[in-house]
Amino acid sequence: MTNPARPFLNCDLGEDSATPDHLLMPWIAAANVACGGHTGDHASMRRVVTLALSHSVRIGAHPSYPDQRHFGRVVLNLSPEALKSSLAAQITTLRTIARSLGTDLTHVKPHGALYHACEDPALATLLARVVEATCPHAALVGRCGSRAVDTWLRLGRPVWHEAFADRLYLDDGSLAPRSAPGAVIADPDRAASQALRIAQGQGAPTASGGSIPLRPTTICIHSDSPGAALTAQRVGSALRTLPP
Repeated sequence: MTNPARPFLNCDLGEDSATPDHLLMPWIAAANVACGGHTGDHASMRRVVTLALSHSVRIGAHPSYPDQRHFGRVVLNLSPEALKSSLAAQITTLRTIARSLGTDLTHVKPHGALYHACEDPALATLLARVVEATCPHAALVGRCGSRAVDTWLRLGRPVWHEAFADRLYLDDGSLAPRSAPGAVIADPDRAASQALRIAQGQGAPTASGGSIPLRPTTICIHSDSPGAALTAQRVGSALRTLPP
């Protein structure tokens, strides 16, 4: 299996992680900016957008359940209207800041529990409608082969198909829970090897020792993973060795 184009690297930023954003930005092509749901405020959003512009990095919103206590990693029992209102406010806030600095958002990637909850077609549709209303040209970012991606494609939305360099896969193509041993890949060289394997069409290794085929548009690393700066350098450098 071969990929039609070299996947580009994205990273979740503006999360006040142990690794400063400025160490990650030179190695990535797209930044997913926390916009107030799980973390982030006007100052952090403006800082990340300004930094991304200085590196010609694409800027996207990284909305989540409005839950800073749990960093957006718990599904909240909100009414559809309450969730729509929160997501619209998060995306609109970041877009307003981006446009004030002379740019615009290219994509929207749900964070944490919301990312996985979009396997529910109703929730994936809700997010797509919010994006259509707040930033209609933006692509939605979802895991390769997920129901969320299938839903967004059926709705006619542009999609970035995402794979992960620093997370362990299960045989069904989902990600191993963060609580599982080895779920987060902390070795930068191993993450780079996984990214290259995926980008070259060889599939992603799974926890059982198998492999799953993936055809991503983009590959993600996380700024809050151990050794994220070195991982960004290793993975970014590895992807840049591939032909476009």
